[in-house]
Amino acid sequence: MKRTSSTQNRKLTSLLALSAGALAAPTAADAGIIYSGVINQKVGFSSGYGTDYTLDLPGTADLRLERVFYSVTPFIDYFVQARQWAGYVRIQRYVGTWPTFFFAKRNNAGATWDGGAGNTYQQALIGWRGHLTYSTWAVRGLSSFSDKYIAFMFKDSTQGDALRYGWALMSMNVTAATGADVILHSWAYDDTGAKITMGAIPEPSTAVLLAAGAMVLGASGVRRWRARKQADVS
Repeated sequence: MKRTSSTQNRKLTSLLALSAGALAAPTAADAGIIYSGVINQKVGFSSGYGTDYTLDLPGTADLRLERVFYSVTPFIDYFVQARQWAGYVRIQRYVGTWPTFFFAKRNNAGATWDGGAGNTYQQALIGWRGHLTYSTWAVRGLSSFSDKYIAFMFKDSTQGDALRYGWALMSMNVTAATGADVILHSWAYDDTGAKITMGAIPEPSTAVLLAAGAMVLGASGVRRWRARKQADVS
């Protein structure tokens, strides 16, 4: 005879909720690192690229990427600009004469936050720029790159304007047709005030490992529940 069990149904609901909760659990921060996860935000001029994106940092500080078209005969510029949107943000830039002062320094994974040359910062920075003079294309100081880290710092107004240090992982494609297209892959900062290493992300915490275990146990429990139910109705 076919039977239903409210107790079994409640167990299934609990298992599903536990599993769903584990899937939705955010990455816990270890050693003060706050990590965006993979976001792959696109800002630029090609199809599928947005006009702007803002990194919402704590308090009043925001770091904004936005595309800009600027034309003064005979020059035409297509560039993606990285700048302070609110509060206080500074971005690491190259040190040198024109035109390198326009551009953010690009670091490799594992680099120290302020290591090497190029440790001067600006509150507003043209980060990636294409330049067209009549029909001659030139890139001012940069060419395309993949998976490079841009160091930035900001004041956290929620903590007495304490300085925080972060990185933004980006790639850029430059073409004569559209100038610069930028992908912001991810970003992170350390909320303890430590100077974060390029590419550093949180280590899994106990809570995250427990959540992952709950997800596995939840799925296994659902399978056991279904097997028992099938036995009841057979």
